[in-house]
Amino acid sequence: MSNSTPLLKKLVALGVSQPYASQISRGVRTPSLRLAIRIYRELGVKLGPIAGASSAEIRTLEKVGARSIAAKDPASNPTPEEPNATPGEKIFFDGTPPRGEAA
Repeated sequence: MSNSTPLLKKLVALGVSQPYASQISRGVRTPSLRLAIRIYRELGVKLGPIAGASSAEIRTLEKVGARSIAAKDPASNPTPEEPNATPGEKIFFDGTPPRGEAA
């Protein structure tokens, strides 16, 4: 890494692999939105998908990203309970209890 740029060194220090960091610092690759926001938060440098974004727009992107991640994780996005069900009661979409369980 003798020809390293300051950005390259900082990206590697953030945990980005040296080859990927090199490509990002040379403009060969564009970081993902998540990584671009992390780079911005840690280094104050706007790259790739947030290069022209304002701080307010970046905050909005962070919020939307957090929600989309939560939406993909069933544990963080439980399904709504049937309005007439008791807490923890299993109800099928047609409103019937599972087989073998009393109503």
